[in-house]
Amino acid sequence: MGVKVSHYHADNGRFADNGFLGDVARNNQTISFCGVNAHFQNGRAEKRIRDLQEDARTVIIHTRQRWPRAIAAALWPYALRNCNDIRNSIKSRGKDASPLQLFSRSQALVKIKHFHPFGCPTHVLHSELASGKTLARWETRSRVGLYLGLSPRHARSVALVLNLETGHVSPQFHVRYDDLFETLKGGTVPKSQWQEKCYFTGASSAKQRKRKTIPPPPTGNNHTNPPVDDREDLHRTPSEPGDNDSAEAEIDMEPDEQQPVVQAEANAPSEPTLVTDTDAGAPTATTRSGP
Repeated sequence: MGVKVSHYHADNGRFADNGFLGDVARNNQTISFCGVNAHFQNGRAEKRIRDLQEDARTVIIHTRQRWPRAIAAALWPYALRNCNDIRNSIKSRGKDASPLQLFSRSQALVKIKHFHPFGCPTHVLHSELASGKTLARWETRSRVGLYLGLSPRHARSVALVLNLETGHVSPQFHVRYDDLFETLKGGTVPKSQWQEKCYFTGASSAKQRKRKTIPPPPTGNNHTNPPVDDREDLHRTPSEPGDNDSAEAEIDMEPDEQQPVVQAEANAPSEPTLVTDTDAGAPTATTRSGP
């Protein structure tokens, strides 16, 4: 636009990163900062942020009163950008030009007809008709969407429209706007499902929270789902102790108290048994036979 920035005045944080400071130095620019917790030292920026927040809150409340089932507070980034575009395009108080004209040093006027109330019903032409194809004679020619402002990467005549069924935001040109929300008075009001599809409200949100909930680990010996290695103990009655019970008891004992005792029946054949040699400090395998 022919405008060269010579100095920045910003808050601390990301603007104090080495990457940003290096870019400022390479472009022969200077920068200064506010004090810690002294945002009032950058009064113009703070005043603009407050004005945009109030404007965005106003348009969201207005749309909520007209179309409460379609609007949600989660759309505040779109509302904030739409309010900023409007402020940059209209004349400032006490001046004969808009901020965009003053910054670009241009006399080109922005057409106000491209702006519409935030969140108003927007009728979008069917994609097949927009691409030159045909539809059945009695099929609907358009769908209803939610207006989210002008697209920042297209012409001023292209708007961002929210699909009420899928939650997808797309730039649309073949549209008609209901600035007064008259299509919502009587008749069939289009159903809004994007909040549920985007996990903001409804059953999808509860399902997502349920997926994130991790059940607590089992405590004690009351295992509802025993591990794979303990499936052979499922046929035992609660009064019959398993082999793993004694093993768990030995693990809980102190090292000096671990004294495994092996008792063989009189008629049982000899079997190799693992006996702990406390003097050597390592387990050795020995054989015992008979009582």
